[in-house]
Amino acid sequence: MAVTRSPSSWPRRFVTFLHNRCAWVTPLSRDNLDDLYTLCIEVECETLRRAAPFSAAENRRLARLLTLVDKASRSVSSLHPAAQLLDA
Repeated sequence: MAVTRSPSSWPRRFVTFLHNRCAWVTPLSRDNLDDLYTLCIEVECETLRRAAPFSAAENRRLARLLTLVDKASRSVSSLHPAAQLLDA
């Protein structure tokens, strides 16, 4: 399978459609999976290249938000016994 840059052709490659009946995931060969994995890596790398780095102030704010989320998660776990099952 050739790696294409056109997103509109991706669904046709990975899903088989029977008009007005059904659709199913097309079986993938090892080469197809290798191509798909390579494409994912390329997309992720390009996304990182395009992403603007966070400023120091933004990093501090994100760290505070993560701390608050962690505290809230622990608080919910201590209040409700069923929530403790999620930590297991």
